[in-house]
Amino acid sequence: MMNIASEHVTLSQESVLASEVYRHVDPFNFFKTFFKEGLRPDGRQLMAYRTVKVENLMNIGEVGINRSFTNDILISSIILNAGNTHMHCSISATLERNNKPRTSPELLKDLVTVSLTVSKHATTEIYDVNGPCINISHLVSNLLENILNSSDVLPREQFALDYLMNSIDDPIAKQIVNSKLRWKLNVSVSCEEYDGNIMDWSVLSVVYALLHSKLPIVFLSYDSLFNTFQPQLITLKSVTDGEKEHFRRNALFLNRQLRCSDYQDEFLKYVGEDQYLTKRLEISSLPYTITFCKCMEYIILDPTREEEQIGTNISVYAKKISNELSMDIDDENIKMQLLNLMGCTGISDDEVNKLFKISRSIINKL
Repeated sequence: MMNIASEHVTLSQESVLASEVYRHVDPFNFFKTFFKEGLRPDGRQLMAYRTVKVENLMNIGEVGINRSFTNDILISSIILNAGNTHMHCSISATLERNNKPRTSPELLKDLVTVSLTVSKHATTEIYDVNGPCINISHLVSNLLENILNSSDVLPREQFALDYLMNSIDDPIAKQIVNSKLRWKLNVSVSCEEYDGNIMDWSVLSVVYALLHSKLPIVFLSYDSLFNTFQPQLITLKSVTDGEKEHFRRNALFLNRQLRCSDYQDEFLKYVGEDQYLTKRLEISSLPYTITFCKCMEYIILDPTREEEQIGTNISVYAKKISNELSMDIDDENIKMQLLNLMGCTGISDDEVNKLFKISRSIINKL
């Protein structure tokens, strides 16, 4: 017998179809019917984030333990999924020689570079929301670069190896100071799928990547053939192969990098865990953005692409002092300011204060 049921649209299917037509023909009233009930079409409340999933992609076995310092060393790589928005952030470190004078105010500037790339189809979707004149990649990457190059987020001295050895009367110390070695971080963010709120998810993906980042510890190895000192990674192989004399010469340098009194104790803790000796990146404060969207007379949190099309985004930048020893965050430890990247207008002072209050509550839970 021929089944003809599939040829007819059921009542429930007609209802869904009518709802989807209504959604596209009159999106303002479609969303308003949800907003006035305190809900959104995806089931969230007005002040709720989408579910976030973060995956750490670092597999040290793929990084290589004898990487040349002419290449970047991958130190962190994560994927962040928030609903249908998918972000990938990787951080690499390069050891370079700084040719600027030690007295130059530029010496410890521009230690972090940030790039944001958006897939072609995601770019089209962003243009549909904001218009083709907006360069979202430049806006977000420039903001992140300014934030990360601030000394109150990432202590800059940890990147300048010559600063660690300044004023020490030691042959290795003099080589370090003269070489002006420093680490430079290259942060690469990519938006692979876009469903709104690229600001928050770009920033949060970078924060997660920073929290998983570890800087390699290096030592200077003397090359008698060329009478030069060359920086090298401390690998499990270099420890077991008996390079004790090299390490002994570098004792002060190693202790300064590791912030310890006996580098040999640290060898036992770390070498073998990451294939080469590392130290977690020092972070003074964690940067966040909290993005709201004003849709008609309603304000919602973490807007989707559809919601951005009927409203105006408002982002709050917040900086929370990093203190792993304390679970209670004092209000003084959270600094906030309003970002006006999308040219938002019509926001009253009372609404701004409300957004700050909500943002503070969110940051306290992170």
